[in-house]
Order: sequence, then structure tokens, then C-alpha cells
Amino acid sequence: MTQELITGAGSRRLAAAALARRGARRCFAVASDRAAGGWLERSLRGAGLDFVRFSGFSANPRYEDIVAATRLFRESGCDSVMAVGGGSAIDTAKCVKLFCRMDTSQNYLEQPYEDTGAPLAAVPTTAGSGSEATSFAVIYAGGEKRSVAHDSLLPDIAALDPQTLATLPLYQKKCTLLDALCHAVEAWWSVNSTEESVEYSRRALSGITSHMDDYFEGEPGAAEAVMFAANAAGRAINIAKTTAAHAMCYKLTSSFALPHGHAVALCLPRAWRYILEHPERTTDIRGAAHLAEALRGIALCIGARSAEEGPARFEALLDELCIAAPSGADRDVSRLAAFVDPARLKNFPVSIGEKELAELYRQMTVRGK
Repeated sequence: MTQELITGAGSRRLAAAALARRGARRCFAVASDRAAGGWLERSLRGAGLDFVRFSGFSANPRYEDIVAATRLFRESGCDSVMAVGGGSAIDTAKCVKLFCRMDTSQNYLEQPYEDTGAPLAAVPTTAGSGSEATSFAVIYAGGEKRSVAHDSLLPDIAALDPQTLATLPLYQKKCTLLDALCHAVEAWWSVNSTEESVEYSRRALSGITSHMDDYFEGEPGAAEAVMFAANAAGRAINIAKTTAAHAMCYKLTSSFALPHGHAVALCLPRAWRYILEHPERTTDIRGAAHLAEALRGIALCIGARSAEEGPARFEALLDELCIAAPSGADRDVSRLAAFVDPARLKNFPVSIGEKELAELYRQMTVRGK
């Protein structure tokens, strides 16, 4: 599916008109009050669209909230969806689109996924998740992370407007950009990487490392650069998928109320060191030499001189950003390791088991003290 990408300052105001051109008449707008402000309603009305607002989603979208959103979509007669916000808003909107024609008497997650045809627009207000560039969503059901994937979940329209980043708190800027950084790294070393995904990863890492400091300091122009970089990272994981660092981070997020980007950034350097220490366990059919070259490329992009220096360079970045392990995590390493989804580990380029995962958690939390 070809996505319509709208870019530049003020582009968020053009997404509603793009939906209208696709036949939308009544839009289901998923947005918090902070993310949308007053421009969302003005742009929807200006495009001739009726609309219903939904803001009842959490930072880590829950299945129950999405059920409520889907019910409201149906009852209000909506025919299209727009998400304004970070990954949580966009993932909620994706699931509403996917679930809105399903049997309400059954669990949506257990029914076949089909394209409902409802046009979907995404206006990200963070530079991080890249959800506007992917065909999957992450939600929590019964306290457990669930991935929802279908080709139709790639938004039909994405508007990358750097002005939406202007009022983000500094810590949120850090966490979301770290998520994008980890996306780019993991997609590069993933067993599913391709020449196209590696190019997206390289573009993302170069953009993030070149403009990150200026972005945090509010320098003009940097916001647009990191937004494009985060979008490129999203395109990379849409092809190659994430690996062990993301698999490890979800229980940290749910157990210690850590933002997703903070949690995954803690896990990534330990996963990187594990790869370096166990080339004999390479599972990528392209071999250990291919993997070594991938690690070298990643390292050079983040300012390290070699693959071996990469994890330390990444940890130095976390220290600069004051990103530390949560208190008490060292007491839960076995439980954390047991929670990791084995399916997501299949993308990791070396084999790893629960015992090894527990050790990575231990090393991470000891360092964080």
C-alpha cells in the first residue's frame, strides 16, 4: 500500500483534507487534549468532516480501552480514523480501524484480521515510535504485551509536522528519541534486515546523532531532522522488526512504570554485548561475518570507533541523558526473563535463552545503581 506522506511546518492541518479526499465523512479522532489543541477540530471542520473525539487511552494502550473506543466508533457512525499523538494514540487508532467490523461478542484478538477499508491518518507528536510508518501496533491485554500486525495498519496518510514537537517536555523528548535510536539499531542487526531496511537504519542513526543535542536544546531545524530520522527508523523496523532489546523492555515498562524508550535503551547495550561475546551462536543465515559488519556499521553511525566500543558509547549516551535502571529491578531478574516473548527473540541474530536473559537483566540493574 502506498502511503501519502505530508511534511513540513503546519502539515498536521492538511491530514483531515487528505482523509476527505479518500471519501471520509465522519472521523473518529484519537487524541489527547494536549496533543490536539484547537487545531484538530478546526482542520476537521474545515475539511467538511463531522467527528467524534476519543481520549480514553493510556500511555501503554490497554485492550479494554480499545474495546471502548471501537464501541464508540460503531455507535457514532464513523467511517474513518485520525490519530494525533505518540505511539499510544496511533496504535489505539490502528486497532480501532482493524476491530471496527469484527464480531463484538468475541475477543477481537482471537478473530481473523481483515482490511476494513476505513481510511486512517496519523499525525505523530513525538519523534520516536515511528508508528506512523509501520503496519503493526502494541497493546496490553491482561497485563501482557500483545502485537497486532496486518498490512492494512500502515496509515494511509502520515503528516510529519515538526511544530508538534515544540512543547514536548525534555524527558519525553529523550525517551521517544531513544526509542527511535533503538529501532534503528535493532533493525540493522535483525535477521530480517535487507538493503532497504539497513539504509533506513543508517539514515535514522545519522539523523539522530547529528541533531539530537540541538533538538533537546530547542534549536530551529533540529525538530524536523529528528522527526524524519524517527520516521526512517519506523520504516526500518516495519521491514526487519525489533529484537531482544525490545523483547526485554516490555516487562520493565509495565512493572516499573518506565516510559518505553527509557526501558528499551537500558536493554540495548547488554543485548549488543551479548552478540559480541557469542559469535558462535549466530543464527542469521548470512553468517557471523555479515553480523560483525552490521555491528561495525551501527557503531560508526553512533560515534564509536569499532563494534566492540559500541555498547560503551551507547551507555555513555544514557549517562549523559540521565537514563538509569529502576530501583528494585535487580530483585526481579528471573521474573523479568521469564516474561520475554520467545517469538520476538527469533529476530535476534544470536540464540539466547532464559538463563542468559536473566544475566543481562542483572548486569543492567547492577550498572544502574
